[in-house]
Amino acid sequence: MPYVPAIPKAEPDMYPKLRRWLRHLRLYNSVANLRGAAGLKNYHFSFKERDGQKDQLEFIFKNTSGQNYFITQLCLSATYEITQIFPPDKGPSVAVQPNQEVPWHSVISVSDLLLPYTSDRDFSMTERYRLFITPIQTSFAHYQLPSLSDSHAPPGRTSNGASESNFYVEDCTFTVNRDKMLPSILPSMGFTPVAENEE
Repeated sequence: MPYVPAIPKAEPDMYPKLRRWLRHLRLYNSVANLRGAAGLKNYHFSFKERDGQKDQLEFIFKNTSGQNYFITQLCLSATYEITQIFPPDKGPSVAVQPNQEVPWHSVISVSDLLLPYTSDRDFSMTERYRLFITPIQTSFAHYQLPSLSDSHAPPGRTSNGASESNFYVEDCTFTVNRDKMLPSILPSMGFTPVAENEE
């Protein structure tokens, strides 16, 4: 796994920290591997570079069904952090009515934890965005995690009423690398969209 910090052997709490990090990575991977139900396609989801804001992504969800959907988006970062992008402030999922289109955006930044790696010519940083679509209002805020280096004791997971049978997932990934200039992120770095909606 890239960008997992090393733990010095001489560190007094090496083993407790290792246990915390292993638990953190297990929780992170459990969210990364969540799979919802298959077959729901009466909506449209897309993302693009936000107009005039090259350090931001714009996401658009349009409900083309005859019923309400509820949406939540999480970002899984390269530093093994999980944050809720939409709705903000850890709120429950947002209702999208039939034929309604909902846009939101996310700011792209390089974590301070990754700055030591950016001098490497092959440096790249991939962020994964997971959109959860449900037929009822649901909270996914309990899936949030701090970055791995900030992790102490990750909270336990509690049920939020969303099982694989009643939520759907749309994935997209975004990679920042050194191939294109993007000064607003970091000098001599840029970004390249590497995937859109993943089936």
